[in-house]
Amino acid sequence: MSARGEVPPALCGGDACRRATRARRPAPGLRLCPGCLRALSADITALAHLHEECAHVLDGGGLPEGVRERITGGGGAPGIPFNAAAADVRRDIAALLGSWSALVCDERGLTAPRATPAARAAQLLAHVEWLAAHPAAADLSEETARLKSRARRTAHPGAARRTVTLGACVEPGCPGTLTARLHTSADPGDQVRCTADPAHVWPAAQWTRLSDRMGGGGTERRARWLTAAQIATLFATPTGSVYRLASEGAWRRRKRAGRTYYLEDDVRVSLSAR
Repeated sequence: MSARGEVPPALCGGDACRRATRARRPAPGLRLCPGCLRALSADITALAHLHEECAHVLDGGGLPEGVRERITGGGGAPGIPFNAAAADVRRDIAALLGSWSALVCDERGLTAPRATPAARAAQLLAHVEWLAAHPAAADLSEETARLKSRARRTAHPGAARRTVTLGACVEPGCPGTLTARLHTSADPGDQVRCTADPAHVWPAAQWTRLSDRMGGGGTERRARWLTAAQIATLFATPTGSVYRLASEGAWRRRKRAGRTYYLEDDVRVSLSAR
């Protein structure tokens, strides 16, 4: 039984499954499949982070010149740019996290957390499985996914993003390929996604476990080689630091088609030591 004693639906109502060719079955007792549950957790995390990111561009700072020129103020001093879109996104993030936090507190008899997006997001993450069993789980999944996308566009309107290919999808029978987006700043909401099925999604922070599954796991796990871009994305490390760490840690490397690849086992040793 889910929240309020209602029987969960037969199919997942999460945002990814809604956009997929076919929805997956929810996890036992929940209204979201495991993929949509992982995506929901990542989106909640990202919203708190993006609330702060948008604060840095309220005055147009950090934006490309062409974007700054288009920012118009409403009530600001003449000549001082004001990014109304960033202000709107920050307000909407605070409202979304606040409303769902209030629902958790009201229905579970909890004390409200501090009235900050970070504290409210932390509370939602602590109760994310309860939320995934709630009759409104599909609404939460869709709202967080849409607002995260809008907030990213607002915080980084001119940001160059590259998609890096990681390998074959780990889900049985799936013909897709796993990819990750390389953002201009470390974003804990970054995700590894499948090209064939939107419901196959994982937080980038789970790359270590995914890599083990891709390699078959165990002592006979096949050696994996990663580019600097892949390392930067999957381990939330600036690309410049990757080259420095590769030199300091004497990472084993190989050249292929003019590109340098580093042995993942060496990468893990260096980054875990940090």
